[in-house]
Amino acid sequence: DLRDRLASLLKLKPDVLERLGVANGPSNPVMRFQTANGERRDSVALLDTVWMAGLGVDGVSVASCVSCATEGSVGLLGLNVSGQFQVTLDPSRRVIVLVPNSATPDRQIDVSPWLELEGVFRSWGDGRVDLDVVLENTAERSIQDVQLAISCGGEEFSASIGAIDSGASKRERVGLPRFSDCEDGRMSLASARW
Repeated sequence: DLRDRLASLLKLKPDVLERLGVANGPSNPVMRFQTANGERRDSVALLDTVWMAGLGVDGVSVASCVSCATEGSVGLLGLNVSGQFQVTLDPSRRVIVLVPNSATPDRQIDVSPWLELEGVFRSWGDGRVDLDVVLENTAERSIQDVQLAISCGGEEFSASIGAIDSGASKRERVGLPRFSDCEDGRMSLASARW
Protein backbone atom coordinates (compact mmCIF):
# COMPACT_ATOMS: atom_id res chain seq x y z
CA ASP A 1 0.00 0.00 0.00
CA LEU A 2 1.42 3.40 -0.97
CA ARG A 3 0.26 5.05 2.26
CA ASP A 4 2.26 2.53 4.27
CA ARG A 5 5.38 3.48 2.35
CA LEU A 6 4.94 7.19 3.15
CA ALA A 7 5.29 6.62 6.89
CA SER A 8 7.69 3.72 6.51
CA LEU A 9 10.88 5.25 5.10
CA LEU A 10 13.12 7.93 6.51
CA LYS A 11 12.87 10.99 4.23
CA LEU A 12 15.47 13.73 3.88
CA LYS A 13 15.82 16.77 1.65
CA PRO A 14 18.15 16.15 -1.33
CA ASP A 15 20.61 18.86 -0.21
CA VAL A 16 20.95 17.13 3.18
CA LEU A 17 21.78 13.84 1.48
CA GLU A 18 24.29 15.65 -0.71
CA ARG A 19 25.98 17.23 2.34
CA LEU A 20 26.19 13.75 3.89
CA GLY A 21 27.93 12.48 0.76
CA VAL A 22 25.12 10.06 -0.09
CA ALA A 23 25.07 9.06 -3.75
CA ASN A 24 21.63 9.48 -5.27
CA GLY A 25 22.22 8.60 -8.91
CA PRO A 26 20.26 7.04 -11.75
CA SER A 27 20.95 3.50 -10.52
CA ASN A 28 19.10 4.15 -7.25
CA PRO A 29 15.60 2.65 -7.00
CA VAL A 30 12.60 4.97 -7.37
CA MET A 31 9.53 4.31 -5.22
CA ARG A 32 5.98 5.59 -5.38
CA PHE A 33 4.62 7.35 -2.28
CA GLN A 34 1.12 8.62 -1.50
CA THR A 35 1.11 12.01 0.22
CA ALA A 36 -1.57 14.51 1.22
CA ASN A 37 -0.77 16.27 -2.08
CA GLY A 38 -1.14 13.11 -4.16
CA GLU A 39 1.18 10.44 -5.47
CA ARG A 40 4.87 11.19 -5.89
CA ARG A 41 7.98 9.31 -6.94
CA ASP A 42 11.20 9.69 -5.00
CA SER A 43 14.66 8.22 -5.37
CA VAL A 44 15.88 5.99 -2.54
CA ALA A 45 19.45 5.77 -1.22
CA LEU A 46 21.01 3.45 1.35
CA LEU A 47 22.71 4.93 4.42
CA ASP A 48 25.38 2.93 6.24
CA THR A 49 24.17 3.94 9.71
CA VAL A 50 21.65 6.32 11.26
CA TRP A 51 22.23 7.38 14.85
CA MET A 52 19.47 8.24 17.33
CA ALA A 53 20.43 9.25 20.85
CA GLY A 54 23.75 7.42 20.53
CA LEU A 55 22.15 4.23 19.22
CA GLY A 56 22.93 3.13 15.66
CA VAL A 57 20.71 1.50 13.05
CA ASP A 58 22.71 0.00 10.15
CA GLY A 59 21.53 -0.18 6.54
CA VAL A 60 18.77 2.44 6.44
CA SER A 61 16.89 3.23 3.22
CA VAL A 62 16.14 6.94 2.82
CA ALA A 63 13.89 8.70 0.30
CA SER A 64 15.10 11.95 -1.24
CA CYS A 65 12.08 14.21 -0.71
CA VAL A 66 11.98 18.01 -1.15
CA SER A 67 8.46 18.48 0.23
CA CYS A 68 8.92 16.20 3.27
CA ALA A 69 10.66 18.90 5.30
CA THR A 70 9.20 21.95 6.98
CA GLU A 71 10.84 25.12 8.17
CA GLY A 72 13.22 24.05 10.91
CA SER A 73 13.37 20.38 9.85
CA VAL A 74 15.31 18.43 7.24
CA GLY A 75 12.85 15.57 6.70
CA LEU A 76 10.64 12.95 8.32
CA LEU A 77 11.61 10.10 10.62
CA GLY A 78 10.29 6.80 9.23
CA LEU A 79 9.29 3.56 10.88
CA ASN A 80 12.36 1.93 9.35
CA VAL A 81 14.38 3.81 11.99
CA SER A 82 11.95 4.43 14.86
CA GLY A 83 10.60 0.88 14.56
CA GLN A 84 13.97 -0.50 15.64
CA PHE A 85 13.29 0.88 19.13
CA GLN A 86 10.67 0.77 21.84
CA VAL A 87 9.78 4.45 22.07
CA THR A 88 8.46 5.96 25.29
CA LEU A 89 7.38 9.59 25.43
CA ASP A 90 7.43 11.53 28.68
CA PRO A 91 5.85 14.89 27.76
CA SER A 92 6.04 16.32 31.29
CA ARG A 93 9.84 15.97 31.26
CA ARG A 94 10.10 16.48 27.47
CA VAL A 95 12.02 13.22 27.16
CA ILE A 96 11.94 10.43 24.59
CA VAL A 97 13.34 7.11 25.81
CA LEU A 98 14.65 4.71 23.14
CA VAL A 99 15.29 1.05 23.93
CA PRO A 100 16.61 -1.15 21.07
CA ASN A 101 14.25 -3.93 19.96
CA SER A 102 15.39 -7.52 19.51
CA ALA A 103 18.94 -8.32 18.37
CA THR A 104 17.86 -9.30 14.83
CA PRO A 105 14.78 -7.22 13.98
CA ASP A 106 12.94 -7.55 10.67
CA ARG A 107 14.33 -5.01 8.18
CA GLN A 108 11.89 -5.65 5.32
CA ILE A 109 11.15 -1.91 4.98
CA ASP A 110 14.83 -1.11 4.35
CA VAL A 111 15.55 -4.18 2.21
CA SER A 112 12.52 -4.06 -0.11
CA PRO A 113 13.68 -1.16 -2.36
CA TRP A 114 16.89 -3.11 -3.08
CA LEU A 115 15.41 -6.57 -3.73
CA GLU A 116 13.84 -7.24 -7.12
CA LEU A 117 11.41 -10.18 -7.17
CA GLU A 118 10.05 -12.04 -10.19
CA GLY A 119 8.11 -15.26 -10.09
CA VAL A 120 6.19 -17.68 -12.27
CA PHE A 121 3.63 -20.14 -10.90
CA ARG A 122 3.49 -23.53 -12.65
CA SER A 123 0.80 -26.18 -12.27
CA TRP A 124 1.57 -29.74 -13.38
CA GLY A 125 -0.86 -32.44 -14.55
CA ASP A 126 -0.24 -34.54 -11.43
CA GLY A 127 -1.33 -31.68 -9.11
CA ARG A 128 2.12 -30.35 -8.28
CA VAL A 129 2.39 -26.57 -8.05
CA ASP A 130 5.70 -24.71 -8.10
CA LEU A 131 6.79 -21.11 -7.87
CA ASP A 132 9.97 -20.36 -9.81
CA VAL A 133 11.35 -17.18 -8.30
CA VAL A 134 14.30 -14.96 -9.20
CA LEU A 135 15.57 -12.50 -6.60
CA GLU A 136 18.16 -9.82 -7.33
CA ASN A 137 19.94 -7.88 -4.59
CA THR A 138 20.84 -4.44 -5.99
CA ALA A 139 22.18 -3.15 -2.65
CA GLU A 140 25.82 -2.81 -1.70
CA ARG A 141 25.29 -5.11 1.28
CA SER A 142 24.18 -8.72 1.63
CA ILE A 143 20.60 -9.56 2.51
CA GLN A 144 19.97 -12.28 5.10
CA ASP A 145 16.99 -14.47 5.99
CA VAL A 146 14.72 -13.62 3.05
CA GLN A 147 11.17 -14.87 3.64
CA LEU A 148 8.49 -14.68 0.95
CA ALA A 149 4.73 -14.42 1.46
CA ILE A 150 2.79 -16.36 -1.19
CA SER A 151 -0.94 -16.05 -1.81
CA CYS A 152 -2.84 -18.58 -3.94
CA GLY A 153 -6.63 -18.75 -4.18
CA GLY A 154 -7.19 -17.36 -0.69
CA GLU A 155 -4.52 -19.56 0.89
CA GLU A 156 -1.33 -18.10 2.35
CA PHE A 157 2.07 -19.79 2.27
CA SER A 158 5.61 -18.77 3.16
CA ALA A 159 8.98 -19.72 1.75
CA SER A 160 12.44 -19.31 3.21
CA ILE A 161 14.96 -18.20 0.58
CA GLY A 162 17.99 -17.56 2.80
CA ALA A 163 20.76 -15.09 2.00
CA ILE A 164 21.56 -13.17 -1.19
CA ASP A 165 24.99 -11.58 -1.61
CA SER A 166 25.41 -7.95 -2.61
CA GLY A 167 24.84 -7.51 -6.34
CA ALA A 168 23.88 -11.17 -6.76
CA SER A 169 20.85 -12.98 -8.15
CA LYS A 170 19.33 -16.14 -6.76
CA ARG A 171 16.93 -18.60 -8.39
CA GLU A 172 14.72 -20.86 -6.28
CA ARG A 173 11.93 -23.31 -6.99
CA VAL A 174 9.35 -23.30 -4.20
CA GLY A 175 7.07 -26.32 -4.02
CA LEU A 176 3.53 -25.47 -2.94
CA PRO A 177 0.83 -27.87 -1.68
CA ARG A 178 -0.59 -30.09 -4.42
CA PHE A 179 -3.62 -28.73 -6.28
CA SER A 180 -3.14 -25.18 -4.92
CA ASP A 181 -5.09 -22.67 -7.01
CA CYS A 182 -2.29 -20.30 -8.04
CA GLU A 183 -3.77 -19.08 -11.32
CA ASP A 184 -3.80 -15.56 -9.83
CA GLY A 185 -1.01 -16.24 -7.34
CA ARG A 186 1.01 -13.43 -5.82
CA MET A 187 4.23 -13.19 -3.87
CA SER A 188 5.86 -10.45 -1.84
CA LEU A 189 8.71 -9.95 0.59
CA ALA A 190 7.49 -10.91 4.06
CA SER A 191 10.68 -10.32 6.03
CA ALA A 192 14.43 -9.91 5.63
CA ARG A 193 17.42 -8.39 7.35
CA TRP A 194 20.87 -7.16 6.42
